[in-house]
Amino acid sequence: MFEPCSEDKEGKYKYVRAMPDPETKTISYGAFYNNKTLECVIIDDSVKFIGDCAFYQCSSLTQIIIPNLVKTIKVEAFSMCELLKSVIIPNSVETIEYGAFYGCTNLTHVIIPDSVKTIQGEAFNGCPNLTHIAIPDSVINIGNYAFYECSSLREVSIPSHLEKQVKTNKVFPDHT
Repeated sequence: MFEPCSEDKEGKYKYVRAMPDPETKTISYGAFYNNKTLECVIIDDSVKFIGDCAFYQCSSLTQIIIPNLVKTIKVEAFSMCELLKSVIIPNSVETIEYGAFYGCTNLTHVIIPDSVKTIQGEAFNGCPNLTHIAIPDSVINIGNYAFYECSSLREVSIPSHLEKQVKTNKVFPDHT
């Protein structure tokens, strides 16, 4: 359940504070899929998982506040959110799944905390305005093409234990 609506697929509201029932730990699969109106989402602190495609192709979404209990950002949760500019991932997140931020073409700023252990394939692929990224030492797995179509990347910080994975999995564009 969300306030002021349960699932705003019709795009009636620009701003939504996702306040699920206390028993709910997940923003469900496709809850706001293809919503063209939604601009800002604040998710209540009880949420631990942002489901697959939860905000997929929310073309007006510019801001998302991810709560501190979220452990996993699921598959394509924010994919194709073309106006999303900045993401601060909280210290609780351990896994950024496949394509979580794929195609966020205006994304310029991402902070990945030390809690993250896995960045799956194509997690940030297709974010051509990202200019720098720091992969923390906590990351033990980084998937294929995780930052591949990020043509503006100029500064990349990679822990030494990931160097082989980065090359093998073609994590970054060739020029990085």
